[in-house]
Amino acid sequence: MNISKQLGVLIEYIESNLTEDIDYAYMAQIIGTNVDTLNRLFPILNNVSLSEYIRKRRLTKAGRDLLNGEKVIDVAVKYRYNSSTSFAVAFENMHGIKPSKVFGNANSLKNYPPISFGESVFSTMPEYRFLEAEEFSLYGYSQRMKLREIRHIAPGFWSEMAKKYSEVGSASKNYGIIHYIDGWENVGVDYYVATDGEFENATEIVVPASKWIIFNMKDLHYSLIPTITNNAKFKYFESENYSVKNTISLEVYYHDEERIEIWIQID
Repeated sequence: MNISKQLGVLIEYIESNLTEDIDYAYMAQIIGTNVDTLNRLFPILNNVSLSEYIRKRRLTKAGRDLLNGEKVIDVAVKYRYNSSTSFAVAFENMHGIKPSKVFGNANSLKNYPPISFGESVFSTMPEYRFLEAEEFSLYGYSQRMKLREIRHIAPGFWSEMAKKYSEVGSASKNYGIIHYIDGWENVGVDYYVATDGEFENATEIVVPASKWIIFNMKDLHYSLIPTITNNAKFKYFESENYSVKNTISLEVYYHDEERIEIWIQID
């Protein structure tokens, strides 16, 4: 599945139906999945939940209509609000101004533009899948680091391990593992460089039986890994149908195939 292309179709559907009841089941069909998966996937890729995106687009359009002199109650009904009061609250929360004060006050409005997907945006991760896996073990060495430091420290750690252990340096497949320990927000996480098999004094890392969302990146774009992982695990799990487990996540490097899988643990 080409996510960028299908999400582009989905955005076009939303834009054409902002004044109508939006069919979530139909949107899920557009990307070949179900509503639960759609609600989980959308915020990972777009930095905003699907319902919030639709709300912001409606309120952006509503602001323009009010600016053009339309009545508040008419605009509220137009954009599917049950009452002018609920519309007014939502509108002021976004724009910082009451809808009755908008006319002639264009500078007060905030604009939330439609999401645009170029082919290059998701060219490094056009595919995803869900997997339920049994417990398995990996073997490696760890270094304690703050989550925000991984993108800066991990490359040097990988280089050090590859030089010291041939099992790491010559492996056709190996793993970066982020293990979230108690109090990780303050003390940091344990980042492992690991392989499938045992090697000299390596620690066994037991990966628990779990459900995973797996992103497949067809090129080795290492710089995107922290962004994808952080978005999935810490910024957008507020979606009511999406729950991420702060236990462990995996980066799986297939060197011969020049691709990476990012495994995010989910409930």
